[in-house]
Amino acid sequence: MLALPACATSSLEVAPTYAPQLGVDLTAMTRMPSGLYYQDLSAGDGEVAERGRTVRVLYNAYLPDGTRFDGTTDSPISFALGRGQVIAGWDEGIAGMRVGGRRRLVVPPRLGYGSEARADRIPANSTLVFDIQLVGVSEAPERVDPRAPRL
Repeated sequence: MLALPACATSSLEVAPTYAPQLGVDLTAMTRMPSGLYYQDLSAGDGEVAERGRTVRVLYNAYLPDGTRFDGTTDSPISFALGRGQVIAGWDEGIAGMRVGGRRRLVVPPRLGYGSEARADRIPANSTLVFDIQLVGVSEAPERVDPRAPRL
């Protein structure tokens, strides 16, 4: 009788390959327990982004193959951090940044759009790469910007 070990059929995420122009090096990034990776590209020296505060960011968003699917140029978007107004990867990954700072996020599907495709630009179960610059933090609640990546 041949005994075979049981094979787990867990839903392990396969790590994508990243286009060289994205500059993603997971070994140089900090991995959070949620699976989110981040890397501070520049620290900034202003106010800290904290849950419940309104943050203003400039960003570029990419698929792992280097395709840019969204972003801002010179007009920041605003939202209340930690209130579920944007994808979970942003709520977690922007917290702790300082105004003037730039951070790269690698967001796993479960903290992005999950199994839902977004129009023709974002396939289902996509890992997402964001380069984010924090340009402002305020106490006053603002309406979430309709351009912000959210569910």
